[in-house]
Amino acid sequence: MKSFFYGTLITLGLAFSGVSAHAQTASGNGQFGDGTKFNVTMIESGNNFNVTVSYLSGPSSANDLTIELLNKFGGSGGGGSKLTFDETVAPTGGTTQAWDSGFDSPTILEFASAANDSSEDIGPAGSFTGSFSILPGQDVKSFQVEISNTTVEESTGVFGNFVPDGASMALIVPGLLPLGVALRRRRISKAQA
Repeated sequence: MKSFFYGTLITLGLAFSGVSAHAQTASGNGQFGDGTKFNVTMIESGNNFNVTVSYLSGPSSANDLTIELLNKFGGSGGGGSKLTFDETVAPTGGTTQAWDSGFDSPTILEFASAANDSSEDIGPAGSFTGSFSILPGQDVKSFQVEISNTTVEESTGVFGNFVPDGASMALIVPGLLPLGVALRRRRISKAQA
């Protein structure tokens, strides 16, 4: 009877600890050669992503973003495979107005502001926000974003690793508790024997 009880506790613990994270966040900073700095933050929820690119400081602005998602930590330097975007879901994003968006390939998404309209650039006036989706069943670990100013030919690569948010991590803790209790009781019973 005792072993059945502990077996049930362990099974429940493993079941709860297997709850997948529902949201992950990744962030990274990049800098143009002239000292202009940007921050990229991505939030993943299921197959959907929100991206924000914020101007931090410097003399330049940005008007082009190329986004890749990978299944290994470390961005494109991590040696992972690129994930496939869901091309049936139109990506959206922009600053003061919507930027043009399109897929350079199934694994590369590009956002670009309207030509010759610097009011749409990512500069001191604000930041870019956008959204897009990937095909189901892919395990995202990191992103790689190329931020460019095509007018002055400045660019920088930014990468970030996804980590589960605090609320998602909180789902794992209750699952580990029964496992810890069962292992502690086992240790106590061995010590008494």
